[in-house]
Amino acid sequence: MTAFSVWNWRGLWQAPGHSVGEYANVYQNRSRAILRAIRFGYGFLALQLSVTIPWLTVDYMRHEIPASRYGAAMGLLAVLTIAFLLWFKWASRRAWLELQRVAEFRCALSPESSGEFSGAGPHQS
Repeated sequence: MTAFSVWNWRGLWQAPGHSVGEYANVYQNRSRAILRAIRFGYGFLALQLSVTIPWLTVDYMRHEIPASRYGAAMGLLAVLTIAFLLWFKWASRRAWLELQRVAEFRCALSPESSGEFSGAGPHQS
């Protein structure tokens, strides 16, 4: 997971300039990186469950672990899974809200909405 984190988060807070629009781009990229991390988390959780559940079940069926330990392990697995799913849902909603705020911010800065343009670029007078 470390390699994914390095790839996903590298350079997100290094804005190439100092304009408000560039910082909005950085913020938007950060929100998109959060959504990528959440998608990765869903896949990684599914992989973990697809390995852990059969492994524990086979050990239980072979009588290598007692029923109490199997039940406790499956209960812990269920609690952790629910916690991760709830966190993924919360973080996803927050990231989408941040993306919406960036879009609203850009609309407020657009030359059509206010008649003025405060950023650098071809519209600058």
